[in-house]
Amino acid sequence: RYAEHYRCHLLDMIINSSIMSQSKATRRFRDLFGLEDEVLLAEFNGALLKTILRQGTIFVTYNYVAFYSNVLGLLKTQEIFSFREFKSVERARTAFVFPNAIVVKMIDNREIFLGSLFQRDHLFSLLDSIMQIRLDREDLYDSPTLPRPSSLLSNDLSEGGIS
Repeated sequence: RYAEHYRCHLLDMIINSSIMSQSKATRRFRDLFGLEDEVLLAEFNGALLKTILRQGTIFVTYNYVAFYSNVLGLLKTQEIFSFREFKSVERARTAFVFPNAIVVKMIDNREIFLGSLFQRDHLFSLLDSIMQIRLDREDLYDSPTLPRPSSLLSNDLSEGGIS
């Protein structure tokens, strides 16, 4: 029930994304990742596990999850993951104790570990909702009985996926 409510909230966020498109966070996201047509839905403080946990910012758009970290100007980490590559999202624990992490399983069997999340459940619901909306849309337009509108040929919002 909560997930369905969150999907409706996510759709409202997408529809009203023009407000976010002018925000400081959106400008920062676009400057860092060069994705001018993407609209930032949310940003979270958290960490990405590489060889060590790297504390930084997680950015979420309808098409991507991006991570940026700059530790004292010495250790920069910049990663971007497409929802097209996501297989599943699961809640996880840090050090088997703290319920503050998420694991994203990719279709190529990689795992992305996001930890130190103060808003883990909020991020999880957002990622899960986006995945579900994208799957529902694919199922709807992959049906042999429904013609696929030309405006929905792409999975990217920037190419007219949802208006």
